[in-house]
Amino acid sequence: MAFVLQVSGAILAEAALSMLGLGPSGADSLGSQLHWSLAFQAVASGAWWAFLPPTIVLTLVSFGFLLLQASLDEVFNPRLRRGKRKQMKQAAARRAAEARQLLERNDEASDETGAADEASDETGAADEASDEAGPAPDHSERSRAGEPS
Repeated sequence: MAFVLQVSGAILAEAALSMLGLGPSGADSLGSQLHWSLAFQAVASGAWWAFLPPTIVLTLVSFGFLLLQASLDEVFNPRLRRGKRKQMKQAAARRAAEARQLLERNDEASDETGAADEASDETGAADEASDEAGPAPDHSERSRAGEPS
């Protein structure tokens, strides 16, 4: 991956040196085309066809190598894999949904427990009221023994 970036850097360095006139004199390159377009003042005279195409080609080549490096980095670096990211997002969404369901179940269970507690409180209050009144008389035993009620 570093090699891809170094190749891109080498192409840009050669173009820059050739544009300054420090590159090989007999070779045609994008840098030498830019050098001659600047030497004959194509920029000042508005001859865009002399300097714009080499500039665009250099930009596209550099950007292409950058995209190649990014895609290779994604392939060889497991932390950057798109599938892994997608799976992690799906797992996080699934965990969040399960947490919401669990929270809803706990709320429903606490509501039911609260209703059962209220019912037992009412029953407990009725038991306390009957305890205060005293035990209920048992007439059935007295009548069996022959005692008057």
